[in-house]
Amino acid sequence: MMLLFGLANSAEAVTIDYASIVTDISAYDPGNTFRPELALGKPNGWHAMFGYNTGIARTATYSGFGQGDSIDYNTSGLATLLGISENILLKADFFTIETNGDSNSTYENGVWVFSDSTNTFTVDSPNFTNPNYSGSVIAFGCLNNQAYADFFGFTYEYAYVPTINQWPFLLFDIDGYSDVNPHGSDFRVRLTGYDIGGGTEPDPDVMGRIRSIPNPVPEPSSFFLLGVGLLGVGLFKRFIVYWPLKLKN
Repeated sequence: MMLLFGLANSAEAVTIDYASIVTDISAYDPGNTFRPELALGKPNGWHAMFGYNTGIARTATYSGFGQGDSIDYNTSGLATLLGISENILLKADFFTIETNGDSNSTYENGVWVFSDSTNTFTVDSPNFTNPNYSGSVIAFGCLNNQAYADFFGFTYEYAYVPTINQWPFLLFDIDGYSDVNPHGSDFRVRLTGYDIGGGTEPDPDVMGRIRSIPNPVPEPSSFFLLGVGLLGVGLFKRFIVYWPLKLKN
């Protein structure tokens, strides 16, 4: 029994707290695709579009992490999806993913400003195409449509996103490179679109704070083993208690 309970608690997990509030919006223009509220909440394929394509800088501040969608993910499963080690994932404080066409599998340009009530940390990000890049962006890569939707459990509800689209992601280690506390209630993230090529870039679907979970989530296989073990204990108890009585009678 102790072994089975140990197996059931062996799977580590992380929680992603998705932003639930967007403020300080500049140049709001739903008619020209800039709707920063589309990056709120859990992944759903509906993405905001930043950029200078109207000649005006587009910016928005995201907060309310932990006040809306907070979802637990198996560490191994999420790390495998992203193509990174579990150690890297557990160092990360912030996760974002955006949509891109099939010709571009990198997270598009933007200026990221992370802050709490006291400290501020700025990351001016060019397209992340250099695998030797080091710094607060500790991982980046790209998912295809199907892998992204399948893992996070949604289906595309509009025809704009073609099946060939790519979903580049970034993982930031904020407290490892600054004094900003990403785990407080006052944590905020401000994004400003970068004018490269005149497109609507970047196009984030989510803004998510990453934190570890004190009590790991059991893997489905562990639940199966635990169930088999409990069934075995029940049968053993029945044999010990009732079989001698049957012989005596």
